Amino acid sequence: MPGVSDSSKGGKVKPESATDRASWSMATRLLDEKNKQANKLQVGGFKDQIEGLNKHVKGLEMEVKHLKEYKQDKQTRYTELENKYCDLNVKYRDLEKKYKALVEAKNKNNYCPQRIAVCPSGHQYYYH
Repeated sequence: MPGVSDSSKGGKVKPESATDRASWSMATRLLDEKNKQANKLQVGGFKDQIEGLNKHVKGLEMEVKHLKEYKQDKQTRYTELENKYCDLNVKYRDLEKKYKALVEAKNKNNYCPQRIAVCPSGHQYYYH
């Protein structure tokens, strides 16, 4: 068998002559260096991908934050409009009641609306 097994190099066989061993050693170093460079490039590529993904995630988080703020603003605006609607609806009902009372009084007593007054407590009274 023309060589000695070197378990530190993955069971590869080392040549026996000095020149062959020197070339073997140089080839092994070059191969190790190339592997290190390839690993660095691969790790660097992964780091770049991870950084890119982290930036993308941060962008998505900001977008979610803005959408939540937008939703909250719209919800607030909706609530304001709903409250205004309720207030107007109450005012409408009050006016409708007053109108019906005026029409009823006019039809019942033949009074014109100018003769119907409202006292500060909200009660209606008629005068001649």
